[in-house]
Amino acid sequence: MNKRKIIYSLTLMIGTLLILSALAILIRQAVLNERENRATSEIVSEMEKILPEGTVGSPEAHYGNSMPAAEINGENYVGLLVIPDYNAKYPVGASWENSRRNRYPCVYSGNLYDNSLIIGGINSAAQYNFASDIDIGAKIRITDLYGQVFMYEVMMVNHMNSESDITSQGEDFTFFVIANSSAEYIIIRCRLSEMS
Repeated sequence: MNKRKIIYSLTLMIGTLLILSALAILIRQAVLNERENRATSEIVSEMEKILPEGTVGSPEAHYGNSMPAAEINGENYVGLLVIPDYNAKYPVGASWENSRRNRYPCVYSGNLYDNSLIIGGINSAAQYNFASDIDIGAKIRITDLYGQVFMYEVMMVNHMNSESDITSQGEDFTFFVIANSSAEYIIIRCRLSEMS
């Protein structure tokens, strides 16, 4: 009988330790997510300070040019991405090779000025949770460093399992999100639309 009490006590203690460990991991992740989101907000504030007053974007105005970049805190950015319906605002990193793509979206390939831009990010801090629920017809706005504002409309949302599915299928702009906990790619395909 004494042996049963010992086994019960050990089991209870191990279970309690496992629950406390899981709770500590969740709290740590929440703190890290908040820190990442705060850092992104600070970069957005810096971007808004340096962007010229917005004008309606015209891809033809800079066709053949690469997108200009600005350095903020040692990282290069090419613009500001805003999704008004979801109160989402992110700086756009100049290169997918950027180690910060888990914080904000980065250029994967293409260019604003030839309607081939593909940007993406990793949903590590739950900053892109809206992606799987984004509505067809939602607006996405990108402002480049010339102050040109390009408005896009969501045409299609795909859930894929391969990076090869990201490539353009004739749309003007693609924004993809990699779910941090799986190999799922949420691919948001858009067309250039009129400013409203």
